[in-house]
Amino acid sequence: MKKTNLTAFTIAGLLLISGCHRSDTPQVIASSFIAYDLLRAVAGETLTYEMIISPGIDFHSYNPTPRDIEKINNAELFIYTSNVIETWAKNANTNSTRVLNLGDSIPGANDVVNDENTDHAHSATHYWTSPANIKTVIASIQTSLSTIDKENEAVFMTNANNYIEQIETVSEEFLTKPLQFDQPIFYVGHNALDAFADYFNLNIITLVEGIRPDHDVTGNELRKIITAIKNANVHYLFTEELSSSNFSSTIIKELARDNYSLTIYELHGYHNLTATDFNAGVTYYDLLVRNLTYLTEALA
Repeated sequence: MKKTNLTAFTIAGLLLISGCHRSDTPQVIASSFIAYDLLRAVAGETLTYEMIISPGIDFHSYNPTPRDIEKINNAELFIYTSNVIETWAKNANTNSTRVLNLGDSIPGANDVVNDENTDHAHSATHYWTSPANIKTVIASIQTSLSTIDKENEAVFMTNANNYIEQIETVSEEFLTKPLQFDQPIFYVGHNALDAFADYFNLNIITLVEGIRPDHDVTGNELRKIITAIKNANVHYLFTEELSSSNFSSTIIKELARDNYSLTIYELHGYHNLTATDFNAGVTYYDLLVRNLTYLTEALA
């Protein structure tokens, strides 16, 4: 397949996180980064669109402001991930705004699981980490945008197909590499990558359940992590996005005392971006390439 280049998106400001600023086009609101990225990829410059949750914010615990609700109710279309992850979103629209719950197109994405650990481990809950599911929701967005702007239906279809082609190409290239796919990938953080692991045939192991690398790690937790790394003789460790740099540097320093080398990389779950990445126009595709680049090094 041919690769296509992404269009760079210039983002002006974090208080008003908008993609396109034409006043004569339908307004579309996306709840969080993954919905926003797929929206802008399909819409291009034909619509006005905006993301509610600011970069750097944990969207699992996000609560909308009255201004957020007002924006949603004044839009032509509101897009969010699912009723399980963004519980606030299903009740945010009190007007006649069209609503697209992306989870509706993925079996199990809107199913509530009582046990929290099972919930977070369930591949359908974080469905968007699988490129197969991403292609499905891109099609859903294309259909919804065509409903509110029929004049640009062909544009939406072309943009959607181009983005899907990019995702397919880089995914297939990774899967055909001569890598040790059965080698464990050790991960610290909130493991939302079951769907990602299933798609790419990866063995992702969460190292020491319950540790969040965006918080200060205790001495006991640090010892458990270091012991597990040494016992498995691994030299790559992955952490979730938006993690504290102190976490990584502390582990590396402790292992260096025993002359044990360790490389720590981020394995992005596409929940949200740092402000730096967002302002640079980093996309889901860019993060996918970043993830696969790091994994190629670790599995080579």
